[in-house]
Amino acid sequence: MNPTPRICSFKDVLHGLATKLGLDPQTQLQDSQARALTVHINEAYEFCWDAFPWPEAMVIEARTATAGLLPWSESAKETLGMVKSIWSAHPLLCSSSASKVNFAVGPAGIYLCDCASVLPTTLGSKAVEVLTYENGGSGGTATITFKNSTVPSVTQTGTDAEDLLEKLRDALLASTAFTALYTVAYDSGGLTLTFTAVANGADQIINTFTTNLFSIVRTAGVNDTQTAYVVFRPQAPTFTSTVWEATKSYAAEERIYFPTDGHCYRCLVADEGTVPGTDADVWERVPVLRELQQMVIYGALAAARDDEGQPQTAQLARSQRDDQLFLKINILSNQSGQTLRAKLVA
Repeated sequence: MNPTPRICSFKDVLHGLATKLGLDPQTQLQDSQARALTVHINEAYEFCWDAFPWPEAMVIEARTATAGLLPWSESAKETLGMVKSIWSAHPLLCSSSASKVNFAVGPAGIYLCDCASVLPTTLGSKAVEVLTYENGGSGGTATITFKNSTVPSVTQTGTDAEDLLEKLRDALLASTAFTALYTVAYDSGGLTLTFTAVANGADQIINTFTTNLFSIVRTAGVNDTQTAYVVFRPQAPTFTSTVWEATKSYAAEERIYFPTDGHCYRCLVADEGTVPGTDADVWERVPVLRELQQMVIYGALAAARDDEGQPQTAQLARSQRDDQLFLKINILSNQSGQTLRAKLVA
């Protein structure tokens, strides 16, 4: 069971945005305008959603590993988004017996293992990438696989995370193909390996790689078939202004807007005629987190003003969004003792 979040309806956001644009949402908001504004709402919602691990957005679900892997997508379950932690038992219902499970992020999903990694998402202009392990036990095995075929893959086994990283560093430095492109430094205090592109190879690397430079693959271990409780933020939901029709046939995953209660719904199974909100096995409500309501309105307002060729009023709305976003993040960070973690892009 997950704590019930405070929510509002999609209508609250759409009508709030229309009002700020000077439209009476009851009489002046046309279908074509609603569709255009919904695009901006979805973009603004994703921006705010991804900026912070909002407590009310986090989900706790039991997943069973196959060969140590929890796939990103699984039938009838939420697609994993930002994974915050993994536990051996439900962290809220079985707190006395729950312990954290270390994990590594890979291209196919989440690997349960002795050493956990944080992988880069982009190759920046300075071409610096960091691989971090958490020291979670002994016997860790990791393979660093480079997408540049001239650099060989490196597999090492260590007695603990520190030993494993040192062996990986030494193996990489022994490769002339690797040292021709990178330097590597090991920080025992932070348990990190830092990869930096050398000057004569930087242009080639930046042009070749725009996603993860490397991925981590683990060998079979004690967690291969473990049932784990994953605390994660799902991918940002999407909304629609397309109104539900009683006589239309809907396929699974189609989304509609139901004006009666103002919410959007996702169809779970093929259906015709079931009224949204009356059968949770057919229609799943797609709510808006109340925490994000006003900042999403301001973010969508900024995009709408950009469309109208009003850059100054767009920037004002964008600043109002950011002010609210930083305020809420600071409040939540102070409440939980976290360091401020926000991803804002102008």
